[in-house]
Amino acid sequence: MPTTTVQLDLHSDYVAAELALPLNELQLATNWKLVSNAQALTQYSQPLRTYLADHLALTGTNGQAWKVEIGQPELSSVQQAATGPYQEFVVSARLTPRQARACAISPSSTTPSCAR
Repeated sequence: MPTTTVQLDLHSDYVAAELALPLNELQLATNWKLVSNAQALTQYSQPLRTYLADHLALTGTNGQAWKVEIGQPELSSVQQAATGPYQEFVVSARLTPRQARACAISPSSTTPSCAR
């Protein structure tokens, strides 16, 4: 069964994310008519961006919520060996601390160290 994936790319002052959302899974979560709908991208592009903005959040160690920017969704056809072909929305997002600071990840840690 296809599943939602999130890939993160850490930068010094923001985090880039790419979300892959299989239409069948998203349809179950939202009750939107996505599967076998040739107009899914046109119909649901803006509602999807709103849905993701409402459900994607990041809070810094200082307790402040980060700014979340959602990109334009794209519709992608995917083939998976175990489940066969399916469609998914692929959406980029950018998460930025409210007060962007230079951050670095040391080789011995997975936690960013940010200058104040």
